[in-house]
Amino acid sequence: MHRSGTSALAGISHLLGAAAPAGMMEPEADNPLGFWESGPITALNEAIFRVLDCAWCDSLAFDSANIGPTSRSELAPLLASVLTQEFGDAALFVMKDPRFSLVLDLWLPTFVAMNVSVAPVLALRHPAEVASSLRRRDDMPIELAAPLWLHYTLEAERLTRGRRRAVLSYDRMLQDWRGCLARITAEAGIAWRVPLDSAAPAVGEFLRPHMRHHHAAAGKVVVGRPPLSAWIAETYSALRCIEDGERDAHHARLDRVRTEFAVWRAGTPHISMAAAAGREPITMSNTPATASASPATSSGRKVAFS
Repeated sequence: MHRSGTSALAGISHLLGAAAPAGMMEPEADNPLGFWESGPITALNEAIFRVLDCAWCDSLAFDSANIGPTSRSELAPLLASVLTQEFGDAALFVMKDPRFSLVLDLWLPTFVAMNVSVAPVLALRHPAEVASSLRRRDDMPIELAAPLWLHYTLEAERLTRGRRRAVLSYDRMLQDWRGCLARITAEAGIAWRVPLDSAAPAVGEFLRPHMRHHHAAAGKVVVGRPPLSAWIAETYSALRCIEDGERDAHHARLDRVRTEFAVWRAGTPHISMAAAAGREPITMSNTPATASASPATSSGRKVAFS
């Protein structure tokens, strides 16, 4: 999910030897140490959303299964082209975009075709902190932030389950980045090109706990209203347990929440931050792989293609 420490994790990965994208977004006031995110890849992922008339902040109705075979066939060469454009022949690279939580399955065939091994690391942050950060940056109401956190988080877990992966919570990363990186290295099977000890001074300088502006109180998780609040608490608890190495029983918890949440999404009118006026449908064939974008982190920003 957005605002979960993904930029910090991607930046650390770069310091450990993972190549950053060629078209990396510029830092902004809300992320002065950088997004470590590819503008063209983010634009392409946002274009995938727009095929179903969605956006990153207006995606509760998004289901990649609704993207038909024609759009998928148009998408494949664009994904391959932008992957080559952004990372060339790098032996290890870091791809960071919260939108992968919802569109990863559309990328997986391209990774296979290009012989790219995927090692997912799920960034997890207390949902109350995420909601507070989204309100501060985007003026996003809790009525949208709560279900959006749940949607992104559940889908990220579902789309990476069965793969060699790791879950990394933001608070633990700030408390003990060495221990956390050692653990995810083993769990996700990442062969860093720079040893942890060698990278320690640079990581220590980069990772600045004082830049964490939102702190949720320890104890019971209460975000949003019922039934969302109960599902969010259950999901966060289950993922913390998975982070600690417990899996199968907590997969069942997440599956139950996902089923109930899907019924809620299908039957509940949703608040939207995206303006319907002016948004025109697009197809993959008229979205070039050289697309570029701003971080598109507020409802007022528009994706631009060039």
